Amino acid sequence: MDVNLQALPALVALAILVAVFAAISRQHTEERVRLWLIGWAFVLVRAFVMFIHPNVEHWDNLNRAIGMSALELASISFVVSVAPKATTWKRQLVLGSVLGVPSLVYTYGAIWSVESRWFYITAVLVALCAGLAVLTSWYRRVSVYVVSIGLASTAVAAVIG
Repeated sequence: MDVNLQALPALVALAILVAVFAAISRQHTEERVRLWLIGWAFVLVRAFVMFIHPNVEHWDNLNRAIGMSALELASISFVVSVAPKATTWKRQLVLGSVLGVPSLVYTYGAIWSVESRWFYITAVLVALCAGLAVLTSWYRRVSVYVVSIGLASTAVAAVIG
């Protein structure tokens, strides 16, 4: 097992940050603070994977998958925490799933060298369609915000796909 001592300061700092957010979440039971705590816990998981990882070649993909998944799930947790319409745990779960499942599938495909271009295009299209479906179901009126999010999502999907 290979220990990366250069990652130790970051690991300690993140552990302290998670502890601070845990203390804050005990005082403020607001769900959004808990989502931030979950996000920082995922960042800590990624730092831990970078700190302790087996020095065996066949573990590289697993380490990469855990590290990338943790970062993606952290960012999704942060995005869900500030989403204006994700006000209930069910909506938070729906938004997290819509954002998370396609991105994790795409990432795992890249890590395990899936060579089919259609695999990636399908993942991007599923993410776009699911995201637009959530957007239109949560915002029944057309507004500048809805149009901006829809166009930005479509542009990002076009660039990625």
